[in-house]
Amino acid sequence: MKYALIALLFLFHWTNPNDFQPLSEEYCFEEQVIEVNETVELALIIAALSELDRSTNNSINRDTDYYAELEEYFKDFRNHPVFERLGSEFNLPRLAGNAANYRFDEEGKLYLLKGSQDLWKDSAKNYFANNLNEIQDFADKTEYQKFYRSKQDLYASYVQNTAEAVDERDMLDWLSAQFDIEVRPVKVFISPLMSGFHWTTLYSKQQRIWINPLDPSKMKDLNEFEKLRYARVIFTELDHGYVNPVSSKHVKQIEVAMSDPEIWGNTRDAEYYFSPELKFNEYMTWSVYLLYVKDKLRDRQEEFNRIFQETSQSMTRGRGFIRFEAFAEKTLELYISKPSKKVQEIQMEMILWCTEYQASKE
Repeated sequence: MKYALIALLFLFHWTNPNDFQPLSEEYCFEEQVIEVNETVELALIIAALSELDRSTNNSINRDTDYYAELEEYFKDFRNHPVFERLGSEFNLPRLAGNAANYRFDEEGKLYLLKGSQDLWKDSAKNYFANNLNEIQDFADKTEYQKFYRSKQDLYASYVQNTAEAVDERDMLDWLSAQFDIEVRPVKVFISPLMSGFHWTTLYSKQQRIWINPLDPSKMKDLNEFEKLRYARVIFTELDHGYVNPVSSKHVKQIEVAMSDPEIWGNTRDAEYYFSPELKFNEYMTWSVYLLYVKDKLRDRQEEFNRIFQETSQSMTRGRGFIRFEAFAEKTLELYISKPSKKVQEIQMEMILWCTEYQASKE
């Protein structure tokens, strides 16, 4: 099920390092789309039925009618060998992320798209490819494609509501004006099973994003302020395609600027953002969102302050980026005081600011 990409929605995410990867030609010429992808959904269903996910990061949303229906449909296959094969190596991005490189042929057999690249160039941990026989057997015996086809109307409602939530085109236009980065198509994978754990992969000709959609049962009319609040979870994923390439040219400076991990993040942060570059990109992408909001709200300072505080609390208390408020305030100060500068220039100044800030805390 494919629709023109209008909007994206997510809460937290993990982003790969900045090197751009090759991409299958079958993907390169697609329109910008948002979809519940057939093979990705298969991987997510396997993850949802796995007991291991419940004991780790609980990255699957099981509080839905959809989950109850799939649990009933697949109940006789909970002991399928695929679950034992995944074992302790279960990892959602490496399973569902790599699933995007596969399609079902007319006979219902999984095949690899020509020219596809293992997620983060790591074939040893490509849990979809390395368990392909068991996954194929699971799909065959459960008649998975029959289940997937029966849910097309539901998937379409998730796609439509997510796409209509905010003005994604405006975000991309704003980012394009602030960065000298070539715009590439964005491919978005959503699922009713996706919870608050998301990730992005930057390919040379396409940006891929895995996010949770806007639940049709919770859809409501959104005013401008509410849409901007939703925009945070969308924008901070999109702008990795702009922030990351700038950072990748200055990795050594960033490594010096954020060399002391205890100053910049707690243990929860360090679990996923283990390098200075990854940390800096996360600080920067969420700060850039606030610059976008500032432009949209203009002189509506009270509303901006609310979004600033919500964003700061989410980053510091929820995600472990303990210096975010100071970082964001400095970014905002530079943006307001130097209106002639693009955000990519401010990003360079923030690397220098991090060096000075770290020295002051040491």
